[in-house]
Amino acid sequence: MWLFTTEGFFSIVQKPGEAELTIRARSRADLERLAKGRDLGPIIEGGGTDYPYRLRASREAVALMALDQVRGLDYSNFKSAVAKRMGATRSHTYGKVWSTLLAISEEHDATGNHAADPPPKGLKQAYGGVVLRGNEVLLRRAAGNFNGYVWSFPKGKPKGDESPEQTALREVRDETGVVARIVGELPGWFSSALSATKFFVMEILEETGRWNEETESIEWVPLDEAADWIGKTRNGKGRERDLAVLQAVGTFRPRSE
Repeated sequence: MWLFTTEGFFSIVQKPGEAELTIRARSRADLERLAKGRDLGPIIEGGGTDYPYRLRASREAVALMALDQVRGLDYSNFKSAVAKRMGATRSHTYGKVWSTLLAISEEHDATGNHAADPPPKGLKQAYGGVVLRGNEVLLRRAAGNFNGYVWSFPKGKPKGDESPEQTALREVRDETGVVARIVGELPGWFSSALSATKFFVMEILEETGRWNEETESIEWVPLDEAADWIGKTRNGKGRERDLAVLQAVGTFRPRSE
C-alpha cells in the first residue's frame, strides 16, 4: 500500500518468502523521520530501483506506526500540515497526486469518461482548465489568432491513455506554463463547431513562464473583465463556448478535500 503522511511518502509491501514487511521510500529523510523512536529496522540504501531506501519491520511494528499516525493527527487540512512540517515543495507534489486521483469516482467508467454525463455525439472530446488566482482567471492568446481565436482557455485532446484530468492539467501546463491542481469541474460539456470540452476548475501551484508554440502570451484577467477579452475571438462557436464556460465559473463551488 501507499502511505502519505506528514513524515513522508512510503510504499509498504510484503516480499515473497519474507515474514516481515518492507517499507520503501524515495527519500532517506522520510524513512529517518518514520523510524525515529519506533521499533523499525535499519535503513537499507540501494536495495531497489524505484525506491532507493527501505527498511524491514514486523507487521506488528508497522501497525503500531500506523496507529501513531492516527493518534497524532491534529490538523484539518492535510496539505497545509505537510507544507508546515515538510515544506511547500512537498505539499505541491502531494497536491499533484491529489489532482490526478480525482479520476477515481463512482461517476467514471473504466475508460475515464463520465458515464452519467456522456459528451454530445459526433464531436471530438477535449479537456481544459479554468485556472483561478483570487479574483482573476487565466487566459491564453492563441498564436497568430489561430482559427479566429484571440483570448481563450487552455484545452486539448488526450494523448495515449491519459485521463480527462491528466489531459486538462497537461494542456494548462503546455499552453500557459502554469502548474495547477484541480479543485472541481464544471457540469456538462461545452461545445464548439468540432469538439465538446469538459472543463476543470483549477488553482495555481506554480508559474513557469514557459509555454508551447500554440500560445502567443498569457494574461491574468479580473473575472468581471474576462467576458470582454473573450469577446475579441472571431470564431463564433468558440466565443459562445468560452463565454458559457465563464458564466458557469460564476456559480462554481469547489470540492472539499
